[in-house]
Amino acid sequence: MSRYGWTVVFAGLSPSPPVDASRTVSRNDRWRLAAERGFGVGTSVYDECLILGDVEVGAHCWIGPFTVFDGSRAALRIGDYTQISSGAQIHTHNSIAQCLTGGRAKPVAAPITIGRCCYIAQEIVSPR
Repeated sequence: MSRYGWTVVFAGLSPSPPVDASRTVSRNDRWRLAAERGFGVGTSVYDECLILGDVEVGAHCWIGPFTVFDGSRAALRIGDYTQISSGAQIHTHNSIAQCLTGGRAKPVAAPITIGRCCYIAQEIVSPR
């Protein structure tokens, strides 16, 4: 019994069963994923990030999980040493005017460049 009046008992615990390495799925390496996308050296990107279209990311950036980079309608560029917060969405287009005018206006698309040494919080970045 401890000085707090309770006792911890470890009963019925057995060693973990051996792991079959051929059936083990390793966790994704964030730096490898970034390198496979052609992003800059030292950049990491979570596998939960959706990346579409023309997207370039510089060196030593951190891209959080559950982010969206949509460069499907125009170029999206992110500079070195920039961090993109979990859940951030960056789109190079929007259809707000099209929606508000009942389809009379066309969707808007424009390139987006985020400089170096920036921090982007969650929510959405979109051209106006």
